Amino acid sequence: MKTMCLAWAGNKFGHPNHAVNSYQKHVVDTVARGVDETTAISAWMEGALAQLPELN
Repeated sequence: MKTMCLAWAGNKFGHPNHAVNSYQKHVVDTVARGVDETTAISAWMEGALAQLPELN
C-alpha cells in the first residue's frame, strides 16, 4: 500500500523525501493511533491535492 501511495504522490510534493515524510506523519502515525488505514490514506491524499497550486 505504501509503495502505491508514494508512487501516486510522486508529482505532488516538491521532493520525494517530502512525500515519504508526509506519508509517515499523516498515514503511518495516524494508523498507529487507531484510525482505519483507508481513512488515513484518503485524508492524506485529499490534503496533498488541496496543497497543489493548480487546484487552488
